[in-house]
Amino acid sequence: MSNLTKSIPADERKMLKKAFWRSFTLYAAVSPAKQGASGFCYALMPFINKFYKNDEEGKKEALVRSMSYFNTTITCSTFIMGLVASMEKKNSEQKDFDAKAENMTDAEKEKLFADMQQQFNQKRQAIEKDMDDQVTGAVKSVASKKGLALVVDKSAVIYGGTDITKEVTDSLSKSLSSAASSSAASAASSESKK
Repeated sequence: MSNLTKSIPADERKMLKKAFWRSFTLYAAVSPAKQGASGFCYALMPFINKFYKNDEEGKKEALVRSMSYFNTTITCSTFIMGLVASMEKKNSEQKDFDAKAENMTDAEKEKLFADMQQQFNQKRQAIEKDMDDQVTGAVKSVASKKGLALVVDKSAVIYGGTDITKEVTDSLSKSLSSAASSSAASAASSESKK
């Protein structure tokens, strides 16, 4: 598990997984007026139910927002769902969250967008670095075990060499599954203490 996901509470990680699986229904019921809004709303329901558990009016407003219209490239949908879930959480905690946007000048909106873009880029870079570090570590480990002094991307090799792709993939899978197991065990331990 990356350092970035460790900062997300266990119950929210569970909701993210639910939203991911529910996202497969995104375009199951498409209408010309709303496109994939019904699937989008269905994917967000775990968040909406949790964040507006004691606020029926807020829950209704969140459902209306998520059912209004949704159309995007499938590959972007879960990212957008994560952003919307984050905004719904903020809206449920801070009652003037949505109202602030109505009174913002264009310059304030541009600054807010620039700040959010910067935060997004920082998180993306952190995730990419974490992934790169994991892959590099797995490559070094496998190369060391096989006594290889040089590892070259297989797309650069025309003939010969030793392909270690499978071993690196297996090493990554093993380290990721052991990290997920220890994370699940610590989450279960935290839940049992509550």
